[in-house]
Amino acid sequence: MEFEKSKLIELKEKFDSIINTEEKENIEFWYARDLQTQLGYKRWENFIETIKKQCNLVKTLVYL
Repeated sequence: MEFEKSKLIELKEKFDSIINTEEKENIEFWYARDLQTQLGYKRWENFIETIKKQCNLVKTLVYL
């Protein structure tokens, strides 16, 4: 359990380090290419394929 907690803290710190904020609307967001690196993808093509697969999965689940 302790390992999982420390891993979550580490991941949160990584994501917080690349967060962007739209000041006027106070919206936080990430750029996909920044997330790609943090998630360990070396090539954009591999990362975008993963995103497409997950989008298709969500579409499938919505229709269940």
